[in-house]
Amino acid sequence: MSDGIPLIPEMPRVLRESAQRGTLIPFIGAGASRLAGCPNWSELADRALRFFVESGKFSYSQLAQVGNLTPRVKLSVALGLQAEHKLKIDFGALLAPKDGYNNALGRRLFGSLARLGKTFVTTNYDSWLDTEFSETGNVVSSPDQSVAQSSTPTRRITFDSVNDFTPANLNKPNTVFHLHGSLRNPNDLVITTKHYIQRYANDRNNLDPNKENRTLTFLEYLFANKTVLFIGYGLEERRFRLLAYSTRFVRVLSDTGLGVGNFLGHLLPLQS
Repeated sequence: MSDGIPLIPEMPRVLRESAQRGTLIPFIGAGASRLAGCPNWSELADRALRFFVESGKFSYSQLAQVGNLTPRVKLSVALGLQAEHKLKIDFGALLAPKDGYNNALGRRLFGSLARLGKTFVTTNYDSWLDTEFSETGNVVSSPDQSVAQSSTPTRRITFDSVNDFTPANLNKPNTVFHLHGSLRNPNDLVITTKHYIQRYANDRNNLDPNKENRTLTFLEYLFANKTVLFIGYGLEERRFRLLAYSTRFVRVLSDTGLGVGNFLGHLLPLQS
């Protein structure tokens, strides 16, 4: 018997086999972006409200009054102020990582993640996954190896609209699916509780194809046909709990019609 539990567990065989077959899908959460220099939810919410303070549309007294509210409620307030005053929140600037996308640790981290697969799913808004980095942190150049390192980097095909969450797109290489929207289309970010309810509304008992929830259909196909590796999520994180809850409505079936599901877990901190 082993005298102790290894700090880093042996990689499960199913992950190795899935990676070799090309069916491993890394599912990236906010922990990865935090390590790469992006703000957490509280910081993002406070930055959004301070934008309106600096614009003279929200007072410091009002800011103090909402200080104890959850980040999601604060963001709902910020979106309300945006609609009321017709002032656009620059989410790209608010979510920018420390040192921008030249952040050395971020480039190294997402370069390492690139070794895991060619297709990624994420609930993050930021652009870290939209460009492919090498493990050293450099951008991956065009296929022509004679092109200098400063050439145009390889950009993944980005899908952030529910209409693009399809099995056909999931099987395309060099893609990233932003389930909650991306900075390319800031008006469509999933931020408020209302947004989440709309994105994950249960349609599994509705036979009307026009009312299909494409996000759940996408997740159904994802979990039935791919091996999903969650990275950067904590069990207490609201987004992870929401994903776990939504999968209750996903019918994951084998060829025999029986429900299947392989859930392997090990909590390890993301470290630099």
